Amino acid sequence: MKTEYKEEALPFIQVNTKTNGNTLIIQIEYTINKTCIEFLQKLEAPLGIISVAGMYRTGKSYLLNRILLDRQKGFNIGSTVNACTKGLWMWMKPISGFTSEGKEIKVVVIDTEGLGALDADSNHDTRIFGLAVLLSSFFLYNSMGSIDESALQSLSLIINLTRYIQLKTQGDNEVDPEEYGKYFPAFMWIVRDFILQLIDESGTPITSKEYFEKSLELQKGFSESIEQKNKIRRLLKSFFIDRDCCTMVRPLTKEENLQNLENMQLTELRPEFVEQVKELRNKVLNKMKVKMLNGKELNGEMLCNLAKTYVEALNKGVVPNIERAWTYICKNECYKGIQIAINAFDHGIQNISLPIEECELKGHYKKLVNEAVEEFTKRSMGSDTSSYIHELKNTFKQKYNKLKEQNIKQTKVLPLITPNR
Repeated sequence: MKTEYKEEALPFIQVNTKTNGNTLIIQIEYTINKTCIEFLQKLEAPLGIISVAGMYRTGKSYLLNRILLDRQKGFNIGSTVNACTKGLWMWMKPISGFTSEGKEIKVVVIDTEGLGALDADSNHDTRIFGLAVLLSSFFLYNSMGSIDESALQSLSLIINLTRYIQLKTQGDNEVDPEEYGKYFPAFMWIVRDFILQLIDESGTPITSKEYFEKSLELQKGFSESIEQKNKIRRLLKSFFIDRDCCTMVRPLTKEENLQNLENMQLTELRPEFVEQVKELRNKVLNKMKVKMLNGKELNGEMLCNLAKTYVEALNKGVVPNIERAWTYICKNECYKGIQIAINAFDHGIQNISLPIEECELKGHYKKLVNEAVEEFTKRSMGSDTSSYIHELKNTFKQKYNKLKEQNIKQTKVLPLITPNR
């Protein structure tokens, strides 16, 4: 039966605040929308997860609607200076994407609260940014103008990511920043309303990616301000090993029409912008990254467990920990694998007609154990599954002993057959 999805955006991870009755925030609580959980749990691996972040009021939601969803309206868009999206929002229908090898996968699209909003602080921004990074396989960063020093400084929150995201449960302070790159998504910097020429110092044309890489070159000097600027550059290169850039011209030439941008057809926009929309869509959706953790493709249910673990950590006032989240997912999958294996074993036992010879019963038992353990192994995750298999075999042994007793009882009550004379 084909699953029907509703084409709408719903809050995925919500941010709830409690104040002292005035304006002072005394508690922040993160919650996950149950409807989004139900939606994700239906999605099988492999999955691609696209999230977009950027400064507030820079057209992130329009970017998602027009470029990824290929529609005029979807995620909420505003025309004022106030931020529209709070927390993380999810589009409730997967879109189709392809890996670089040409494999088709379902893609979930997530919008995030704009960074630098008037009613938010840098800690809140870092948490939202960090959640988007942790949950996605392809991360889009949206900005306006050019990649200059000001634009790079707007990403200064990445300096705090190592404080807000831990890789391991112990000794995390000693982890090299490049280790984070193994867990972080592909990164695409989308520069909107771009008016510069893409050329180098000699006037030779360069690609947008080359322009991005040139912007990440370390500045010369030893002052504290230079070191701060270079730290952002180093961390961007360490965190996002797979990175790219796309520049886009302003969609319209008339300023007054920009506030009505979402209601305009592509034919009403600048042809150059329309061409760049198609190019970016192709660049993202035809080179999708599968959401993985420790080499394992995640399905929607695993992604839910990942989100739950991170949100629970934030609500407890501790740092989201990737290793702890992985352990939780592994345990959850192993417990499900145990139940699947037991069900398979029980089903096999029910198909055995008693009474039979003990040696034949033992043969059936060994076969069923091997098949059940194989079923568990297919589902299980993690490096240490031997304890679960040991627990399973003990359970099977107990069931087998009961089955032997039943077989003996039924053998004893068999009617004596008198041979014909």
